[in-house]
Amino acid sequence: MTKHQADAILASMRSGYRTAAAEEAPVREKLYADEIKRFVDYVRERESVLDVGCGDGRVFETFKAKGVSYAGVDLSDDVIARAKTRWAKEVAEGAVAFETGDLLDLPVEDGRFDVVVAAGVLHHIPSEAYRARAVAELARAVHPGGYALIAVWNLWQPRHWGVLLHQMFGKKNGWDFGDLKISWKKPHFPRYYHAFRMKELARLCEDAGFDVVEQHYVRKGDLVDWIHGENLVTVARKRTA
Repeated sequence: MTKHQADAILASMRSGYRTAAAEEAPVREKLYADEIKRFVDYVRERESVLDVGCGDGRVFETFKAKGVSYAGVDLSDDVIARAKTRWAKEVAEGAVAFETGDLLDLPVEDGRFDVVVAAGVLHHIPSEAYRARAVAELARAVHPGGYALIAVWNLWQPRHWGVLLHQMFGKKNGWDFGDLKISWKKPHFPRYYHAFRMKELARLCEDAGFDVVEQHYVRKGDLVDWIHGENLVTVARKRTA
């Protein structure tokens, strides 16, 4: 995929998401809930957590019992406003902060966090170059020894094979292997997805300075094989040297 194509896709995705984000917030609240719960053991008491693509703070809901210091970043101003309203008490107390921002240029200091969570975000990043940059930003956000907790949609499950075959082999559009465009009925806008393979995501993490701790396919909270997995979960630890 060329940089021009990737930039056009990013612009379209950002515009569409900002328009639709508030409408689909109740749905997003339920997405990746089981995967996020699997991350709990990697977050210790009173650690600092960055949530990329935070929505209205569903990750904080999972981790708040541990007394974490939480920061959420999302593309949509409307969603950030919604999150600040939902967690107004915690925001006033300084335990929680929300900010508009982009995964490709996170508004955070280097090494600021113990843990960074990216659930349902990376598969929307077009081109190998931008995906590498996105994972590098996750690495920049955590200190050495910190963790990245990543979940992406498993688009290799059988119910997507028709779309995969048609879009990857039925036309020549210059996109990368595993790239798809899917339109949802509501809210409606064409969405770019990249169908990650397990080894591909592991390689991106390793190239960014992480060691992969575990990778699993998950369906309704259970570990399954790739053909049955709804989502692919990756836990990676930033190298200390």
